[in-house]
Amino acid sequence: MIQLLKRLFSRRKSTGGMNAMPYAKAVDVAAQDDNLKIVFLNPLLMLLAGAEKQKGSPLTKREVFAVRDSANCLVMPAEKARAFGAALGMFNDLHQINPRRCWTEWQQLRDQVQLE
Repeated sequence: MIQLLKRLFSRRKSTGGMNAMPYAKAVDVAAQDDNLKIVFLNPLLMLLAGAEKQKGSPLTKREVFAVRDSANCLVMPAEKARAFGAALGMFNDLHQINPRRCWTEWQQLRDQVQLE
């Protein structure tokens, strides 16, 4: 797996390298090319669960969007994004929240996440 990650990060393209950036910035970068995809370094579901656990009460809509917007992401070509996600086991339904619908999906999934 380490070799795959080294290969993914060794080739720098027009994505500005493979530098982590907040989601709010990644959206602007990915909008430059339809083939670019945004990959969260930590699953958004886990980030939201952690933020809610730390707060000790349900997150507001504004807080959910703040967590999403500040989450570290990479922008990469779709093919590399699939390989990256597969190597980390990120492309299963348990770890996916659509960032564009994060408020709605978080409301549906939050009770399923253990906040202990």
